[in-house]
Amino acid sequence: MKHIHLRRTLCALLCGALLFGCLAAMPASAADAAGLTPTRVISTFYGDSSTTQGFHWATKADGGSIVRIYEAGSELYRDFEGSSSLFQSYYGHSVVAEGLKAGTDYEYQVGDRTANVWSEKGYFTTNPGAGSAFSFIALADVQSSNLANFEGGAAVLANALQQNPDASFQVNLGDYTDDSDNDQWDWFFQAFAGLNTQLTHAPVAGNHDGNLKWNWFKNMFTLQEQPNSSNLTGTYYSFDYGDAHFSVLNTNDMYPISQQQRNWLANDMKQSGAKWKILLMHRAAYSAGKNINKPDTLIMRNILLPIIEDCGIDLVLTGHDHMYYRSAPVKGDAFAGATATTTALPGYDLELAGGGGGKAVSYTDPGAPIHIVPSTAGPKRYRVYAAMSPILDLAEECFQPEVPVYSTVSVDGGQLVYKAFVYDAETDAATLFDQLTINKTSFAGAVPNYKPLATDYISTAPAQFISVIWEVTRCLFQDYLFKLLPQALGLN
Repeated sequence: MKHIHLRRTLCALLCGALLFGCLAAMPASAADAAGLTPTRVISTFYGDSSTTQGFHWATKADGGSIVRIYEAGSELYRDFEGSSSLFQSYYGHSVVAEGLKAGTDYEYQVGDRTANVWSEKGYFTTNPGAGSAFSFIALADVQSSNLANFEGGAAVLANALQQNPDASFQVNLGDYTDDSDNDQWDWFFQAFAGLNTQLTHAPVAGNHDGNLKWNWFKNMFTLQEQPNSSNLTGTYYSFDYGDAHFSVLNTNDMYPISQQQRNWLANDMKQSGAKWKILLMHRAAYSAGKNINKPDTLIMRNILLPIIEDCGIDLVLTGHDHMYYRSAPVKGDAFAGATATTTALPGYDLELAGGGGGKAVSYTDPGAPIHIVPSTAGPKRYRVYAAMSPILDLAEECFQPEVPVYSTVSVDGGQLVYKAFVYDAETDAATLFDQLTINKTSFAGAVPNYKPLATDYISTAPAQFISVIWEVTRCLFQDYLFKLLPQALGLN
């Protein structure tokens, strides 16, 4: 399906103010004075991505919670009504639109029907369903504490949208802000205005979005919360698009990751019949950034890696460590033995991305997941650390690009192609520096006669209690005493 996101992006960036003035009957100054001007506008996946869409925005005063949806190019519309609630001095508006058509381009506005105050138009495309090719854009860690740095991250996304006008949605792998306060969320949405609304947004909760910052994440996005999940520190959810199933974790749910969430992940992935299974989360199980040897990460990787491998997940995209890491196909903390075909990227300058990259790697039926940390689109970067063995040994790429990075993923039948680009702010140009192709000739599908694991608090409480004690003990002794300490002393 041909999309028109490039035209939309340019129109939104160049003509946003004029468009808003034309669409809203109440003058902008009057709407601002009344506190009804929509801000923080964003649309998200919610449940069945073929027929349903979530929307969220904020106003300074309470008002109507209406989303007006048009089929692209049509003046006919349907209104969907939601609700509002007060959080941290803003009224957050949440609407779920149901009964949409699969594989359809839509335009939307959010606002107050009674006051006739509306946002600029945004855009999204519903899931066309199995058998349809698609692509998406991924960013990580755009976090900042000032508007100028957020604008730098927005320039990265603007370039990604310009170079990939057919992208169906965008993924943000977490850490939207440094401190998750009103100023920083305002700056994020101000800098990314006209970009976030160009296509559906798939948000991932980062530690800066949820650790000791309770309820902020859930008040920025409308997402389908899972039964028995607290959602204080973030939201975990899933969606389908084309031939792929995506599970999105909340890795703030730690020490160790809750039994409810890990059981939900197993149920969610094993009951999916999609050809491709992709996991999105913030903390990385394979990385060489400064967080990889911390106890929360070690505990998480001990718990999650067996589940990831057992579920037949193909690709794991993460953030958190602000450097670039791409693993080989790995299983049981070892190379899975798949054979790669490697070629050089034509005309690639090794100095362009800090001395790394420059290769196109292809696997056929790797039989194990590949883990990627696609660096950061923001200003903060970490050096490469001595990660716990054998993490560095299992890396095909591991370096600090020293410049912003964005990634794309395309899925077409039996082929998945991942690409990573470094972005030059001075020239507003992006250059491909790493490429991964996965070809599959067979697909496992859903597990036959699968019996879902319990996800309620009472049933999982005993296992959760035992897990906390076991995982903390295992981290202290197995990871720190017997692995990291000898490694630091040069004894292994």
